[in-house]
Amino acid sequence: MDPQPAGHIIVAAALGLAPPHGARISVRDGEVGVDLPKRMTRDALDRRMAAVLAGRAAEDLILGSIGHGAGYGGGADLEVARQSP
Repeated sequence: MDPQPAGHIIVAAALGLAPPHGARISVRDGEVGVDLPKRMTRDALDRRMAAVLAGRAAEDLILGSIGHGAGYGGGADLEVARQSP
């Protein structure tokens, strides 16, 4: 099981962010789709970044290592966080 998408969803819900419009979690991988507003307050951006990086933390806590989806490149967690305003 891939804990990364679950980490995103759980933290987003705990921080009061809009629910994802879709999520898929399988034995090998997963993904979470969200719609972001064109403009965000600093608080909203901080909460969104916490949810983005929660997938990485979930992998580390549950699997004991961090996979490619939580790293850099092609929509990975760190890449999404790095490209955010």
